Amino acid sequence: KMSKYNFSKSISIEKKIVSNETPCFIIGEAGVNHNGNFDNAIKLIDIAVASGVDAVKFQHFSADEIILKSVEMADYQKANLGTKNSQHSMLQKLELNIEQLKALKDYTESKGLIFICTPFDVKSFRELESIDVSCYKVSSSDFTNLEILKMIAETNKPIILSSGMSNLDEIDQVIDFLEPINKNIILLHCTTNYPTQPSEVNLLTMKTLADRYYIQVGFSDHTESVGASPYSIGLGANLVEKHFTIDKTMEGPDHVASLDPLELKAFVESIKYAEQILGTNDK
Repeated sequence: KMSKYNFSKSISIEKKIVSNETPCFIIGEAGVNHNGNFDNAIKLIDIAVASGVDAVKFQHFSADEIILKSVEMADYQKANLGTKNSQHSMLQKLELNIEQLKALKDYTESKGLIFICTPFDVKSFRELESIDVSCYKVSSSDFTNLEILKMIAETNKPIILSSGMSNLDEIDQVIDFLEPINKNIILLHCTTNYPTQPSEVNLLTMKTLADRYYIQVGFSDHTESVGASPYSIGLGANLVEKHFTIDKTMEGPDHVASLDPLELKAFVESIKYAEQILGTNDK
């Protein structure tokens, strides 16, 4: 049947192609697991290289730009951190500046991996543009932030778009808004809970998204351990991302729900195993 949407069936992220015909694109999400420390960020890149992922992803934000000083932390952050600071003070400690991110990008590329980043505010997006980031990830929290989506879309760079906290009406509106501007979009199914319980994953939703928008889909996985991602491959995930850390016992909001270095390796192997056993649809 015909679709009103005309998204790219093949998307180049630097030297890799994301499509139904190519191996699943695997992102190791370093996120804020460097705890604001540059040396930790370098260690995370080395772990990513050793694991066999295709790309490593960081986040760029300014606490002053995105959050009021009075906002409380989310429940999972309080539980994972065991403290009750404000969101602002927690996030401020996790910032990296653009010079540090540029150095991390250069280091990532020197190791043969792709550097991806999520901007959380306009200032951070403009800074990332200045260092020529080749692909943007949009967090679930900004899925309906049309101002920043429009800016990112107008670069015509590939966008990895996480739909974690949105219902189908909201996704309809955002896809209708973006499709005329940028065709290079991969839409991720995601449950915004860290860690996600098996009963909350609803992987079949990914097929709903693919069928509804004729778009490439993937999975942002917050389940524990290797978790749900290998199962997503058989349902058509062309891209998966998973948080990883140097050590799960480090202090910070996301370490507990992240993979350690050995688990990240097992994660990549399990996805490649899933692809192998799926094979082709020829009898």
